[in-house]
Amino acid sequence: MMNHRTRPPLFLSALCALMLFSLSSEAEARQTRMDMESMKEVSEAVVLARTVSTESFWNDSGTAILTRVTLQVTDRLSGQAGTETEIIVPGGQVGDYLHEVSDMPSFTVNEESVVFIERHRSGTLIVAGGNAGKLDVSIDPVTGIRTVPGGVFGAENRAIQNAGKGGETADPPARMSIEDLKSRLRE
Repeated sequence: MMNHRTRPPLFLSALCALMLFSLSSEAEARQTRMDMESMKEVSEAVVLARTVSTESFWNDSGTAILTRVTLQVTDRLSGQAGTETEIIVPGGQVGDYLHEVSDMPSFTVNEESVVFIERHRSGTLIVAGGNAGKLDVSIDPVTGIRTVPGGVFGAENRAIQNAGKGGETADPPARMSIEDLKSRLRE
C-alpha cells in the first residue's frame, strides 16, 4: 500500500525516466536522419585532420566528463576552419572515472580522420551527427590511397536520393577515397 510519502518519489522517478527516454529518442531520431546532405547542412566545416591532443575534464557542475580535442587541419573539405581547431566531445576519463557515451566518437592522438564540425547553440564546436560525424582514415595497402568508410551514410539514404529517378539503389562502397568524399560534399 502506498502512502503520501512514497508517491512523490515514484512520480519524480517516472518523470525522470520519461525525460531520459525522450532525450535518447530525440538523439536516436537525429542520428538516423543524418544523411550526407544533412550532415553538411548542420556542419560549419568538414575537415581532414590529425588529432594533436585530447584532455578530459569535469563540466562546470561536476556532473559529466567532457573531452577537449585539438585537431590539426590538413585539408578543408567544406566550410571554414582554422589550421588548428578545438572541439568538445561528451565522455572521457578523469582519474578513475570513465564516462563513455555510446553514440559519440572518441579521438586518439595521432589518428587521422574526417570530422564534420557543428557549432552548438552554446558556441562550442562539436562533432555533428555523433558517431557518423567522424570518419577514420585508413590507407589502402595496395594503392596507397587514403580512404574512409563508404557506407557510413547508409544505402537507405541513396534509396531516398534516387526515389522517383528510375535509378538503381546500389549499396555504397565499403571504402571511399578522400577525393570521392570531397566530390560528394561539393555536389
